[in-house]
Amino acid sequence: MILIIGGAAEGKSVYAAEHFPGCPVMDDYQDRVRSQLAAGLDPLKEAERLLADSPSDLVVVTNEIGCGLVPVDAEEREWREASGRVNCLLAERASRVIRVVCGIGLVLKEKSETDRPGNEAVPVILIRHGAVPGNLEGRYVGTTDEPLLPGEAERIRAGWADIEGQPVRALVTSSLRRTKETAAALFPGVRQTEVPDLDECRFGRFEYRNYKELDGDPDYQRYIDSGGQTAFPGGESRADFTDRCAGAFLRVMDRFADGQAGGPVVFVVHGGTVMAVLERYGRPGRDYFDWRCGNGCGYFAVWDRKKRILTDIRERRLGGTS
Repeated sequence: MILIIGGAAEGKSVYAAEHFPGCPVMDDYQDRVRSQLAAGLDPLKEAERLLADSPSDLVVVTNEIGCGLVPVDAEEREWREASGRVNCLLAERASRVIRVVCGIGLVLKEKSETDRPGNEAVPVILIRHGAVPGNLEGRYVGTTDEPLLPGEAERIRAGWADIEGQPVRALVTSSLRRTKETAAALFPGVRQTEVPDLDECRFGRFEYRNYKELDGDPDYQRYIDSGGQTAFPGGESRADFTDRCAGAFLRVMDRFADGQAGGPVVFVVHGGTVMAVLERYGRPGRDYFDWRCGNGCGYFAVWDRKKRILTDIRERRLGGTS
């Protein structure tokens, strides 16, 4: 977590946007402290919860309100004291603390990478689930919760036989049945971690329809003409979907790669999810659709924790249904 502090109207938010592009930003945290007090919550406990649940690249921006005259109003004094205590906690846990004055940032604390545990390269495996009935018909299978086709579990096990019995740091799936069944086939008995934000794209009105059924639909034609960039009617845009999946991937890696021992973090997810993650973090970079893979196929990669990128990417292709 990165903490940016300073007086009001000193340019903290602009500094955060310019210096930490792509990082999630929680602005005006002092106002959250005020709201927590009004709701009868303990701001220190809420800050602890924030630190436990947020990705390590979270940027918290907050005002310094402990300077100047002591407020006469009791509630204002309580808010001032609580904000000061919370700022101390956040500063203690932050990897970097920056004070911004007149738009200029002064680094008060910088934790070196060597001070952080688990900075080794972390192996990652990204696997697309096995085929379901809708895949055979070329349908947009997003939220539709279909089981694997008969024989898919056996086909996938044969294609990934070299990882059978391999220890893993974590086995991560989406919330949908097809990913869980695929994960169980590859890693029987291994506990699965379900992450709903890794679910397939929400296709809206196109859900479980194919190009034959959508032929002549003006919304579908606009989607095709945009190169897949426009939002699905009643569903997600590619940009929103990528942000959702990439953010979830980063949270998983922050949780399981730090200080864990041995083995890869295995993601058994969806074709769109794999493409979204690799478009955001894969190096050398490629377009979203260039990372397409068949059912049961996937990629081996290495997560560079310092640079937050996936490198040494190797594709695994399987025969049969795709």
